[in-house]
Amino acid sequence: MELAARALGVAPFAPEDLTLWQQLKQRYGKGLWLMIGLTVGIVLATLLLLILYLRTSRLFQRFNALFYHSPSAKLLLHVNEDGSTLVSDSNLAAIELFQADSKRDLIGKGIFDLSPTCQADGSLSTKTCRGTDGARQRPASIIYLAAY
Repeated sequence: MELAARALGVAPFAPEDLTLWQQLKQRYGKGLWLMIGLTVGIVLATLLLLILYLRTSRLFQRFNALFYHSPSAKLLLHVNEDGSTLVSDSNLAAIELFQADSKRDLIGKGIFDLSPTCQADGSLSTKTCRGTDGARQRPASIIYLAAY
């Protein structure tokens, strides 16, 4: 009787004790490996994002320490839509160098606004920066700006 009940999958029989793995395999079949793979992938992706976040956070802290606490004047520049180079941020040494009251006085100003009208040799700063032919300045880059 018990064999017939087992064959039909109905009571009265005592079910066999299956391990968790056997129960999951019986319930989900081959889809179990897909779920395991997706779970492992999600865990690895989360760990990777966490590592990238921590690394970026440390790099940002280093940048802040080097930029804001530097004894030399530093300006963070960006190029707007019309190609002019503007100040985005500055450190305390730059505020003192340009004799500004606060950081707000420097932000948004262009390179020509911060340069003296005349250079030490008597030439105009705008002509020196743009070239003797008065042509529009080249697209700004860190290397190009560092040359001045």
